Amino acid sequence: AAPDARSRADVAVRELDRAGGFDRGHLVIAVPTGSGWVDANAVHGFEDRWGDDVAIVAQQYADTPSWVTFVFDRGTAGESARALTDAVRAHVLTLPPQARPRVHVYGQSLGALGGSSVDGGSSTESVTPGRCGLILVGPPAGTPVTASPTTTVVANTSDPVVWWQPSLLWAPPDLSAARPDAPVPTWIPVVSFLQTTVDLVTSLDSAPGHGHRYGAEQARCDPGPT
Repeated sequence: AAPDARSRADVAVRELDRAGGFDRGHLVIAVPTGSGWVDANAVHGFEDRWGDDVAIVAQQYADTPSWVTFVFDRGTAGESARALTDAVRAHVLTLPPQARPRVHVYGQSLGALGGSSVDGGSSTESVTPGRCGLILVGPPAGTPVTASPTTTVVANTSDPVVWWQPSLLWAPPDLSAARPDAPVPTWIPVVSFLQTTVDLVTSLDSAPGHGHRYGAEQARCDPGPT
């Protein structure tokens, strides 16, 4: 709808305002995957959590499979996420303090990589301190995640996306932020890298809660704002 990320963010904010999204108590900025997809399980999770008091806004930054965008143009995810978040927060700051929604940034897979470039804390008045400021789901291995009480990482230990990176050839993965959902195989130099590479092909074949599939738990941050 516009030629660059900032202009598209302005369009998104105008549409969000027109639709009454800023009147809700919670506003989720969803950073899509490379194809522009937002997981319906996450949408249902946010609606289950906050009912009719939540609005969700997303801005597409590519129309290719996530792995293509990840390899050739991954920076667009962060650029788009920052542009939309800045535009939303700027508008929220124009509202009376008592009428400002809590702003949450959510991203899954490549969307999590884009979301990781956004400040999820309470550095502006538009974000209330507490959990759920930034929700990163199934972040690709190596995604920079700043430890913060406002940041939540949701990852399955069986998800090859959170395992796979070149260093897996010579060093075990850091799964400290992942949820044990299946037995974790012993890391073996080179072998684990090759096995994880093969597993990427079928990473979406699992039921939600395993592999690179996530369910409504994406919206849960405990403890979190109510």
